[in-house]
Amino acid sequence: MAQGVVSLSGTLTQNQTLAANVTDVDGLPSGTIITYQWQQSSDNGATWSNITGAATAALTLQQAQVGKRVRVTAAYTDALGNQELAASTTNAAVANVSDIGVVTISGTPVQGQALTAAVSDLDGLANVSITYRWQQLIGNTWSNIAGATGSTWTLQAAQVGRQVRVQATYTDQSGGTENNRTSLATSPIVASNPAGNDIGVISIIGAATQNRTIAAGVTDVDGLPSGTIVAYQWQQSSNGGGTWSNIAGATAKTLSLQQALVGKQVRATATYTDALGNNETVASSPTAAVANVNDVGVATITGAPVQGQALTAAVTDLDGLANVSITYRWQQLIGTTWTDIAGATGPNWTLQAAQVGRQVRVRTTYTDQLGGVETNRVSTSTAAIASANNHPGVLGISGTATQGQVLTAAVTDADGVPGSVTYQWQQSSNGTTWSNIGGATANTLTLQQAQVGNFVRATASYIDNLGNSENVTSPATPSAVANVNDPGVISINGIASQGQTLTASLSDIDGLPATGVSYLWQSSDNGSTWSDVAGGQSLTLGSSLVGKRVRVNATYTDLLGTGENIVSAATAPITSVSSSPVSLFTTQTPAQPNFTDGPGVDWEVGMRFVSSNTGSIQAVRYYKAPSETGTHVGRIWSATGQQLASVTFTNETASGWQQQTLASPLVISAGTTYVVSVNANSYYSLTSNGFANPISNGGLTAPVGAGVYNETIGTFPALVYQNENYFRDVVFSAGSSVALRDNNTIFVSESAGAATITVVRTGSTSGQLTLEYTTNEIGGAGAAQAGADYTPPTFNGRANTGQVVFADGESSKTFAIPIVNDPDAEGTETFSVGIQNPGPGGSLAAPRTVLVSIVDDDSAPTISVSNPVITLSEAAAAATITVQRSGNIDATASVAYATSNGSAIAGSDYTATTGVLTFAAGQAIQTISIPLLNNTTAESNESFTVNLSNPTGAVLGSQATATVNILDDDSNLGNLVRQTVVTGLTEPTALDWTPDGRYMVVAQQNGIVRLVDNGTLRSTPLVDLSSQVNYTPGDRGMLGLAIHPNFAANPYVYLLYTYDPPETANGTGLAGPDTKGNRPSRLVRLTVNPNTMIADPASMVVLAGTNSTWAFTSRPDLDSTGAVNIPPSGIVNGTTITAPASLIEVGTQDNDPDRAGIQNQNIRDYLATDSDSHSNGALHFGPDGMLYFSNGDGTSYNFMDPRTVRAQDNHNLSGKVLRIDPMTGAGVPGNPFYDPADPNSNQSKVFYSGVRNAYRFTFDPVTNLPVLGDVGWNSWEEINTGPAGSNFGWPYLEGPGRTGGYQDLPQAISFYNNGNRNSPSDQAAVFPLLSRSHGAPDNATAITVGDFYNDATLMFADLVNGNVYTATMNASRQITNVQVFDTNVPYLVDIEKGPDGWLYAADLGTGTIRRWADPNVPTGANLLTPT
Repeated sequence: MAQGVVSLSGTLTQNQTLAANVTDVDGLPSGTIITYQWQQSSDNGATWSNITGAATAALTLQQAQVGKRVRVTAAYTDALGNQELAASTTNAAVANVSDIGVVTISGTPVQGQALTAAVSDLDGLANVSITYRWQQLIGNTWSNIAGATGSTWTLQAAQVGRQVRVQATYTDQSGGTENNRTSLATSPIVASNPAGNDIGVISIIGAATQNRTIAAGVTDVDGLPSGTIVAYQWQQSSNGGGTWSNIAGATAKTLSLQQALVGKQVRATATYTDALGNNETVASSPTAAVANVNDVGVATITGAPVQGQALTAAVTDLDGLANVSITYRWQQLIGTTWTDIAGATGPNWTLQAAQVGRQVRVRTTYTDQLGGVETNRVSTSTAAIASANNHPGVLGISGTATQGQVLTAAVTDADGVPGSVTYQWQQSSNGTTWSNIGGATANTLTLQQAQVGNFVRATASYIDNLGNSENVTSPATPSAVANVNDPGVISINGIASQGQTLTASLSDIDGLPATGVSYLWQSSDNGSTWSDVAGGQSLTLGSSLVGKRVRVNATYTDLLGTGENIVSAATAPITSVSSSPVSLFTTQTPAQPNFTDGPGVDWEVGMRFVSSNTGSIQAVRYYKAPSETGTHVGRIWSATGQQLASVTFTNETASGWQQQTLASPLVISAGTTYVVSVNANSYYSLTSNGFANPISNGGLTAPVGAGVYNETIGTFPALVYQNENYFRDVVFSAGSSVALRDNNTIFVSESAGAATITVVRTGSTSGQLTLEYTTNEIGGAGAAQAGADYTPPTFNGRANTGQVVFADGESSKTFAIPIVNDPDAEGTETFSVGIQNPGPGGSLAAPRTVLVSIVDDDSAPTISVSNPVITLSEAAAAATITVQRSGNIDATASVAYATSNGSAIAGSDYTATTGVLTFAAGQAIQTISIPLLNNTTAESNESFTVNLSNPTGAVLGSQATATVNILDDDSNLGNLVRQTVVTGLTEPTALDWTPDGRYMVVAQQNGIVRLVDNGTLRSTPLVDLSSQVNYTPGDRGMLGLAIHPNFAANPYVYLLYTYDPPETANGTGLAGPDTKGNRPSRLVRLTVNPNTMIADPASMVVLAGTNSTWAFTSRPDLDSTGAVNIPPSGIVNGTTITAPASLIEVGTQDNDPDRAGIQNQNIRDYLATDSDSHSNGALHFGPDGMLYFSNGDGTSYNFMDPRTVRAQDNHNLSGKVLRIDPMTGAGVPGNPFYDPADPNSNQSKVFYSGVRNAYRFTFDPVTNLPVLGDVGWNSWEEINTGPAGSNFGWPYLEGPGRTGGYQDLPQAISFYNNGNRNSPSDQAAVFPLLSRSHGAPDNATAITVGDFYNDATLMFADLVNGNVYTATMNASRQITNVQVFDTNVPYLVDIEKGPDGWLYAADLGTGTIRRWADPNVPTGANLLTPT
């Protein structure tokens, strides 16, 4: 770095102007800010002091600089970013220019009064002898007054009526000769005692002591008329009254005696006109000399608090400092202690590097002129010393220190405040020790409970506009933050169903007592009248509560002394889990059983209802009027008027309840509104206001106003009249689904003998139901080995597979995996357990996999936390920490635990918890529960730790601390509120819009495509392909949909679905339609009539899966999920699948390694699904106008399936993302493996490979590349992206590492040896953009990647835990942060950004479309209105 140079131009002479000029080899960009400071030295440049106010590029030399050297310093940042501090050089002192002296006269121009001459001269008068000559004006000539040659003159009679002046002659301190410097003349002298006048008298009252006030009073024999104006002038004399001078400004009747008068006599003069008209000027007798009162000296510091700058100490003392010796001691603040700076004992101190960041002050000791001893007079401290060239900023805060109020921090800085300032708020309970407030990094802070009782301050860090790094701290709030009571919050956890247990969860920001909380459970038939049920924190739901709502009340006193009495929200009506079919009405009968509106007046009358369980409608019921005749047809409708089923009643009785079974049960979704209706022929039954309140039974609910009618028979009834009940009903059977109880890692001691896993059956528990379970190695360090560490099951000759059987009525079952207790000292080892293939009548829900960790028992007894990191939503009630004891566990042991703040603060983000865990003999696992506190402030993710200590009977393991990461759940995307905008759908899976935004098009899993027109769900579908779509409970069906982006010119809809070939129509068993036999998939294009918005099935063009036929499907009569003995579909095997050469594409690997030979003859354009999952996926137009879609690996999802290796073969379409021409279906140029000679080949269509089940993807708006959410196997969920041709590694890689179970395949070993590629010429596999663990810390289950809300924010969801997340991406397109956006919305299977800019999602579980929008922004005419 080249040092800049400062030069001076101008003459070193008083009154001349010097100019500074800066040059720098490194450059001075235009607009560079240069900070100047002129300095002077009286000791030939040894020490320098700042010239006050001299901070520009030019300096006019004053008398104060005469005889001194002068220089200038310049501070700036050069063009290379270097901070410079340069000073000019000078070798001469400033020359003097003589200044003309000024002579003045003080005193009263009255005969007998004394006038005093005073001389001032900038060139100095110290020890100068002055010759005076008083003169009077006679006529027009000034004449000397004889003998008047002193500094004072008492006016004589000869001067009466004449003006007087004085001349002074002297040589000033600088050698300048001043001859006859003349004062201004007085006014004409007034006679002192005109004839006949009585002279007035002026006297003084008061003590002549410093700081006291004395007063003058006038008396006059000639009288002082009312209103007489007396002009006073106080005077002082320092020579015993020999000469007097006016006291400046002392013209009032009173005088406060200041330090300047100490030791001097004082008198008053008064001028007035008496009652006889005489002009009087009189003087009082003088006081005694004014006595002194000691004045405390004041030490001050001048100079910039910047490294390299000189600070100067100055002392002022009213008692005088002439010839006084002063001792100086400079000090710096280190921590909280003021420490002397070595060698800093003079009046000046040049700041060194050691003082940077510290405050500085000076102490002075001396005896003043009046003898007062002044010891350690301390100056005010400077601001923290800044590095060179800096003017430190100042940080202040405003606002009220009360909980809930907002404090605001503001920075001022002479060097300029940048646009970006980093703030950190801090709190202190004592004003001395400060800690950061987690997440409080904005310029404002809303005071929370955690700040109550604490002082608060702010710090700010920034780079000022001159490039200086600043760290400044505000003063603390003047008082501790005052409390405002925070009401407690109580919620209910659990399933509102008979036999389930509900638990009350209580939180209170003001703190919960350890004991003394009283709970009271209540129930209600109508939601308004409540009856007490039981006490206690938990309630098991008995049959007496079915159909009723339940709530819980809690009373207690919080830790701040406030009594609380709070009530939870009510549950939905408690549902029955009876395995028998149920109806809404049981014993109810109509109040008017034979009502008529007149002969021939016929109606379609019905009832709206909702089921809390997925299941099927078996029959339609209605209450027949005695006079009613004719034919009756029962109908089931969607909420928007689509007829879903109908049945004609036969064998009716004369009156009362009639029931007719549907030809085929109608499957309905939980939480979705339907309508049942039966026509009325002149007569019908009713109860007026029968639906003034909801009616519930067995999980069925009819809301207020459920009775509906239409004036035309057979037409959808939607009108409501006086909440009438027309007694129309259904017979409903709840469906049955099975899942693992949860996906929390199961910890088991090696000595326990077995790990126990629980599976649950929900919905109907009628009949026997079978379910398979599997065990799998997870691979990598810490993986348990089958046979060595646990015993895998065997079922029907299939390894790693077992079966559990639910008996009739059973809702929960357990199975055990034997644990091998070996003698080896080893760490905790983990394997995976999954479930699959439920028997007839059952469907598979989630979660489907869980990890089992075996805690070693062969080492010394050790206690540690099982998971070093746990991540969960702020909305979670508590964080559960698993503590494990390994080694010998035969004796008892204990360990203490305590929470510790990180960025999460106890009392604000979680409840501080301490305690001792005790392990009984033989007990290996204990848990700690830490309550979380959910606030409503959008903030950064926060964390705290749980620390183990003081073990007994064991030692602490290496992992004695668990970090709990709390993901904020308060929207960081603004005021977005979840709404339900479309209802009445059946398992919606995908959505898109026409380009004009008018129509939302929704694919249902069953193959029916629905249309939302200007916010209204149309009853007529866009198209019904249900006869072609293989729709089974689970992961098959119609999953992808796209609208052509130029719909006006190309009115096409594109659909992707699992396909039932024509042969299924006559098939039986698994070969029949909508069964789990092996099936292929198809992507088709249909033409839509833009006027009717109905697609013509005859216009269908198959774009992908043209060879997805029965002939090329391996064993379509069987489900090969888990049955690896069945050859893969879409690959020629010489026996069950054969094909001509024109339909074969030879791959580079064996795609069925369990069979002899090389199975590499892939069928062209075949989309395989050899499983009831991992079928087709998402379908989107890319930014390039091409059509992209995902296709799963189509193999077993719960254990190692060798057929899965086809995901690595670019000549096979399984496990891929494909890119095709939307008009022809051919691969397109630019695809990484495109063959221009064969664009219809499989490899020509491949864009990404190595994919497991990426059933949803979107496009990065910056890179325009697909971003996939790939549902994982045992350990990880993934978000992936990469350049064209990227291989994401499945099945050899899962998450950040190798895949257990697959890692020992020969193909996998070759893949690893080639650097994670199949061939040295391939691209290396691309690791995930984000990996989320199945166990701790993330507890993820099944990922749904959504759309980008903006360029930096990707939305994604977890299908099972119901959380929606935001992933923040930086400029390098890496994910830097994940936060919770919303909670409790499971089974979101598609998340898209709508044409209105808001987020939309298809909710598979409730049959609805969700939207997140700002409710304060008006909706347009073509946008949806929330229901």
